[in-house]
Amino acid sequence: LKSALRNLTSAIALSAMLLAFCSPAHAQKQATIPRIGILRAGAPSKDGASDAFLQGLRDLGYVDRKNILFEIRYAEGNRERLRDLAIELVQLKVDAIYTGSSPAIFALKQATKTIPVVIVSSTDPVRSGIVASLASPGGNITGMSLIANDLWPKRLELIKEILPKVSRVAIFWNKSNTGMAAEAKATEEGAGLLGVTLHDRGVKDASELDVAFEAMSKERPDAFLALMDVPLRAHQKRILEFLARQRVPAIFESKDWVKAG
Repeated sequence: LKSALRNLTSAIALSAMLLAFCSPAHAQKQATIPRIGILRAGAPSKDGASDAFLQGLRDLGYVDRKNILFEIRYAEGNRERLRDLAIELVQLKVDAIYTGSSPAIFALKQATKTIPVVIVSSTDPVRSGIVASLASPGGNITGMSLIANDLWPKRLELIKEILPKVSRVAIFWNKSNTGMAAEAKATEEGAGLLGVTLHDRGVKDASELDVAFEAMSKERPDAFLALMDVPLRAHQKRILEFLARQRVPAIFESKDWVKAG
């Protein structure tokens, strides 16, 4: 999977560079070393996608500060910081920008209409208003969709298959992330078909975690379904420790949560 991600993100990034070099605004930069901006909502220690992306480029012979330049910016989970970093990358006049997660994408969407932006992943770029359509995105943004609206109801179905007696599931997500709203809605619709009652324990920021934990402690749900994005991943240890104390079966979107405990 990591190898595939490296190859895919490398191809996307290189396509973005070609788009940049073909536009009139960047015509005079063809003789210079391409400069690529990277904007991430989380922290470097949690950014496996960018690590794979950079390794993929190294495998293709692109070495930072030799034949390519990277301007990497991390918001460390701070949404306000994302906006400032997006503007900073635009002011640096990078040739293309690599990013992921709806908050970072929207920050760039507001900051530039001309610099090519390539997204490694997005919940639903069409419903969230990032692009016009998957076939013809329009504007300066392109990339990949996780099609998470289909995957999360499927994960709920897997919970039901593993634990047939499950009837109450706590759903946990970031309500400040507009892209995740569509995921939560699709999961709720799927729950009705499975005869499962969802307890919506979404939070707007980390300050609401304790409130959500307290509610779940009283409700004692049969299982826990987590729709995690970058800001919530920053609190991985805290979330996993709570689940361990409560002994609640949980399902996540990636194996790093399982490895972490």
